[in-house]
Amino acid sequence: MLITKRVLWILVTLLCVLFAPMAAEFYLVLQSDATPTYARALSALVSHDYAMGETSGMSEMTPYWKSMPRLNQILLGLHAALATVSLLLGPFLLSGSIRNRWPRAHRKMGRIYFGFGTVAILLSIAYLLLTPLERVYGGRPFAIGLWGIAILTLYTFVMGFFHIVRGEVEAHRAILVLNFCALLIAPFLRLWWLVLGRLFLETPGNTQANNHVAVLLFLGLQTVIAAIVSMSLFTRGPAASRPPTASILRLRSRTRALLPHLTSFALAAGILLALGLLHQSVLRLLGGGDLFAAFRPTAVLERELEVFATHSLFFWARALGLAGIWILAPLLIRRVFSPTPHHANRTLPILFGLSILCACAGWFGLAAGYGTEGVRGWGSAIYWGTVATSMLILFAFWGWGLATGHARRVREFTLHLYALAFTPLTVGLMQWAFLRGGFPWGDAFLSAGVTGTSFNLSLSYYYTVYGSRAPSPSPEASRFAQPPSSPLIAATPS
Repeated sequence: MLITKRVLWILVTLLCVLFAPMAAEFYLVLQSDATPTYARALSALVSHDYAMGETSGMSEMTPYWKSMPRLNQILLGLHAALATVSLLLGPFLLSGSIRNRWPRAHRKMGRIYFGFGTVAILLSIAYLLLTPLERVYGGRPFAIGLWGIAILTLYTFVMGFFHIVRGEVEAHRAILVLNFCALLIAPFLRLWWLVLGRLFLETPGNTQANNHVAVLLFLGLQTVIAAIVSMSLFTRGPAASRPPTASILRLRSRTRALLPHLTSFALAAGILLALGLLHQSVLRLLGGGDLFAAFRPTAVLERELEVFATHSLFFWARALGLAGIWILAPLLIRRVFSPTPHHANRTLPILFGLSILCACAGWFGLAAGYGTEGVRGWGSAIYWGTVATSMLILFAFWGWGLATGHARRVREFTLHLYALAFTPLTVGLMQWAFLRGGFPWGDAFLSAGVTGTSFNLSLSYYYTVYGSRAPSPSPEASRFAQPPSSPLIAATPS
């Protein structure tokens, strides 16, 4: 584990160091009409047409920059420069060795990280406030993604500062893991341009513009998954924190008391959603529209029915898998959280695991189906493949916790899997909201895909920060301590 942690730390640090000059030169390069370093790197490692051609975006970048108001240019230039400093400091702040060996240096770097990072995010928000969504480079979907990143990063900066001031070290570390993963979105966007360009070099439609859209669809999901995995692998139990306040203890007690009612509601909702999803699949099987056909253009609906006709098995696998997760997860959550002892039930986790594998098989099959369409299905193929891969990663950690009797890991990853399974519903609701807001159908779909999945997992991640991992070391807190783990898993320290 130590070797894995060290290797990952070196790779992330190397990525930050390589990206830093590219971000720092942003303002100067565009002012002088020079070629950015990352464009030259893509030209050398992929192809000149991929990096500089008509579909690369480079031909539009300079005119867009020149037409931008002077104030916006200054805001973005300062944002890039200040964020670069925070990005370089991030790996060293997250290093446990540096933090333990030089605590004063850690605190000083933390102040610089917080100060520069917060100002950088505020500058980006000022730019977004001054620029209409359709005028942001990349269009409405990219603008929605930028708003999501800005809100998430600012929130985690503020809460990280709040927790450390209150002495809540564990929550401080957890929230700043998500904060730093959000900062890594910028270098990972460029890295995925390179990776996808090389992997699919001979594939029709493999352009930087198409890959940009595909990466936008899963980059937010990747960010939260990275934070979840980092929290599970690289934290070593509760840190020395002050006891929770009385108000927090009361909130936890009331939430725990509401849990049976919440899981009952979730179970009822899951049954209704499962019936709706199966009904939708039946309607598609009959060759007609479904409940949401009115929201989609005719060409899009015809394409979906065509894909369904040739890959109906994968649609049914996904539908049955998601239906199983929606129904079984509330039952499993109630069992894992239950404070009353009862006999272990192996059937429930087995059925839950089979539902997850069924949903993943359906998603992978659909990704392969859309991938055969070339440029038309490029974004959908990569997005659904990433969702399925992410679910398998979470499933592996859930199974690890179940096998080793780690109660906290089982609780956390049950909720993460449940949140990820709601991706189609969240994306659909957000798409409907964007359509109601006047977005064209394509922009509404992309904007919902950019934000929907990461929104779900962000909510479950906050549980790991404020619910599952919050220590209660004081005598006052003992009355509200976490209930004993269910006999579903062995009672081991969590």
